[in-house]
Amino acid sequence: MSFGKLFGFEAFIAKANNLDIELAVTQPRTKNSEYLKLNHLAKIPTFITRDGVVIKEAIAIAFYLASQLNKEKWLGESIEEQTFILQWMSYANSEISPPIADWYRPLVGKAPYDEEKIKNNRIATLRAVKLLEQHLGSRLYLVAERLTLADIFMASLICRGFENVFDAKWRLEHPATTRWFNCVIQQPVWKDTIKKTPICEVSVDNAGKARL
Repeated sequence: MSFGKLFGFEAFIAKANNLDIELAVTQPRTKNSEYLKLNHLAKIPTFITRDGVVIKEAIAIAFYLASQLNKEKWLGESIEEQTFILQWMSYANSEISPPIADWYRPLVGKAPYDEEKIKNNRIATLRAVKLLEQHLGSRLYLVAERLTLADIFMASLICRGFENVFDAKWRLEHPATTRWFNCVIQQPVWKDTIKKTPICEVSVDNAGKARL
């Protein structure tokens, strides 16, 4: 019997690949009536435990799954570490992921092209990542002297930036963030789930539009 059923993309189980989880690939904002009964907002991911308990929101699901595997100490070794892990997961979810998505999606035809909005989200992304760069300038990982859930969660969201808009020039200007990201994606927990992590050399554009 599986540990539970995860609705979402395969990337979401990078932090739980040692658990027997059934994956139901689900697109955001799906109109599937059965899924809407589980998540009325049609957001992903959603997780159903083997006992039928429904858990929503990425941070809650990641925290629940990681708690089953804390032999790796992904949740920290103290309440202080655990608090900072949650802090960085929240920052990734609210300050990093949204502007990155709204920056690159119009450039690859996944959202309406609005040059002003793209510019604003580019600025918001760079502002959010600046704090990350400063934080990582003096440490290897986000919270502890080892990999934690904060690193895996942050990398799973910021990877879209590296794939689409964090080009070679950007990476030279953000050495700490780039070094940290390259370190995380080389970890077995990541590589066992995501075989190849794309990293762009040139920022994407949309049908020949000048890149930002």
